[in-house]
Amino acid sequence: MLTSNKIIEIQERENFDGKKENIALIDCNECLESKNKLFHKEECILCILVKLYSIRKKKFKKVIINADYLIDWVQIRLFLQYFNKLNKIKNLWESIKIGVRKKCNFEEFKCRILPNFESVFHLDEKEFCDPIGMYLKVLEKFKLIDYQNVQSPTCLRCYSDVKQKIKSLLAYLENTQVIQEYKTLKKEKGEISNYLIDYRELLSINSNLLPLKKEIMEEKEQIKRKLIEIYNIGNENLYKILIYHIPYEYEKIYEIEMCFKDKEEESFSKKIVRNVEDYLTPKISFSKKISLEDLIEGLKIQAINFISKKYNFTKSEKERLGFHSALRIINLEKIFPLLIDDFIEEIFLDSDNDAIYINHQKYGRCRTLIDFNAKEIERLKSFLRLYSGKRLDYSNPSIKFVIKNKYFYCRFTTDVEPVNFNHFALDIRKLNKNIFTIQDLLKNKTLSPLMAAFLYFNELHQNNITSVGKTDTGKTTLINALDLLAPKNFRKVYVENAVESLNQKQFKKHQLKYKVDSIEDAIIHKYSKQNQIKKLLHRSPDIIYLGEILTQEEAEAMFHCLSAGLKGFQTIHANSLESLINRFLSHFKIDQTCLNDLDLLVLMKKNNNERKIIQIAEIEASWEDKVFLRPIFKYNPKSNDWDEMTDDLFRTKSIQQLTDFMNLDEESFSKYITIFEDIFKYIKKNNKLSNTDLIEFFHKISYLSKFSFEKLEDFWNRWKTNLRL
Repeated sequence: MLTSNKIIEIQERENFDGKKENIALIDCNECLESKNKLFHKEECILCILVKLYSIRKKKFKKVIINADYLIDWVQIRLFLQYFNKLNKIKNLWESIKIGVRKKCNFEEFKCRILPNFESVFHLDEKEFCDPIGMYLKVLEKFKLIDYQNVQSPTCLRCYSDVKQKIKSLLAYLENTQVIQEYKTLKKEKGEISNYLIDYRELLSINSNLLPLKKEIMEEKEQIKRKLIEIYNIGNENLYKILIYHIPYEYEKIYEIEMCFKDKEEESFSKKIVRNVEDYLTPKISFSKKISLEDLIEGLKIQAINFISKKYNFTKSEKERLGFHSALRIINLEKIFPLLIDDFIEEIFLDSDNDAIYINHQKYGRCRTLIDFNAKEIERLKSFLRLYSGKRLDYSNPSIKFVIKNKYFYCRFTTDVEPVNFNHFALDIRKLNKNIFTIQDLLKNKTLSPLMAAFLYFNELHQNNITSVGKTDTGKTTLINALDLLAPKNFRKVYVENAVESLNQKQFKKHQLKYKVDSIEDAIIHKYSKQNQIKKLLHRSPDIIYLGEILTQEEAEAMFHCLSAGLKGFQTIHANSLESLINRFLSHFKIDQTCLNDLDLLVLMKKNNNERKIIQIAEIEASWEDKVFLRPIFKYNPKSNDWDEMTDDLFRTKSIQQLTDFMNLDEESFSKYITIFEDIFKYIKKNNKLSNTDLIEFFHKISYLSKFSFEKLEDFWNRWKTNLRL
């Protein structure tokens, strides 16, 4: 048996309560297996158990592995109790082998029942340290012996003796606390159960076995962190969100609390929720797939019925407890608050041993203390399989799908082995984030009033606008804000992979939306995005909304529409406008003469949590092997403002092409741009308008802009006066 060596050390340390306690330190850094992920191989688990056995007689309260992982006394005690019985377990095992040898009458001990008896009943010394492995082996041997059909009287005596001894050993193992815990765990988890997952649960590797560094971090943060905002989310304020600032940390801390009056009410309510879960879970069965809304509502009703029979609560209290119970039963209890918080843009989980972190609209990157144990990860996978309708395993290790219901609207992307090195990762993109209007963007200094005026004028006259930038720079947010300003009479046709455009039904807009297959799913060509874009020529749109242009085929279809006179909005990934042109020409093989149809290019950048338009430009000319960009506006970081790169906006190519078919002279253009700029300056400076009021206001602005500048000016002056009153 392995004895204590250099990789195990007992140290005396002070805990968070100021008391001294002995801690066993296990260093696995020299092991080759530790360079991969710990606790995801049977050898890794067995190695830790052997080390625990070697220090069983020493006094210690905790085990720290690699200075990162902590096993608490509750878990350690299970295995120490087993180790105390190990001598008897070994003796019982040896008595089986010795008894057979002594009673067998056949020469050279060649058992007729099990010719390979020696190999079947062989165990390495270290395997005795593994209680689950030992129990499963004995159980396997009992089934093997029990299956034999013994006829010979000579063998029958030996067979009966062996069977009885194995049965006694099995009963002795089942009487140990660790095997009792294991059997309970296996019963709860059903098909999810396996050796590695069960050991990670018993050792609390994914739940209580948290990185020690994280515990220390939490302790320090409790002392140093500063609460900077509290807000409530959910119907009837189900949850309270707390945002903390940590000194010298860019990332904030995002915490979730259920809204209770006090700790006593919270503790009592959580007990009730657990009681409801214990009562309802065994009764749940489905003959068909149920929508998430119906599932939550159905479980909520059953929970309320149970609560009503046992407790005296008000109707609203029962509603809240029933809702929390339903979420707990379907394993959405931890993540649901993140899904319904409209300030959250994206949710990330990089591995099954990490905590979730998020992108927040107001505070940027935030860390949470939300993590999942092995059982919860497996239930998450089942949830993703069920609602995507796809496999999630070795044959199909990545899935992407959208869930839309009255609670949330999100795109889920998950990766598992073998494509994911860390076994499991999840990315949830929120598609129902808070609506950012042009007023919000002005107040956030994403653009200037003059830039907004110029873009708005181009939109009214149906020039094309392409929003360009890296991931999460605000490309879609910008075109959605502009889309809200489109005249009420415009027929707008949308073609998107994941629907990120806004639903404008409440504003009485005309919207025809097509949701097309993603790149991964576009097996049938007729459902592909490029094919639907080409069909737009027969849909009679005033403005088209193409969402994100991802592939060469989609780019070709987009330029096909632009050359035919269809204009609108689209986004595309690129680091700069020059790299965008290179992407069109080199990667998408677009003829450079087609670039002249692009009209306006808007480059977005993100710095920390601030998103800005860095440049507005247009293709000035394209011939031979050169494409010339003409900058119109450009952000100046020194002045934290935008420079107008041209002396005369009227002379820009996008405006000049309008004069070919409409009566637009320089004086008229200047008047409209001036009044539009005044409008955007005013709404930037003054209090936030409701979305409805803002959209209704721009409906009138766009209507009057079509007829008479004088009427527009008169309306604007009266509107300002009335608002001031």
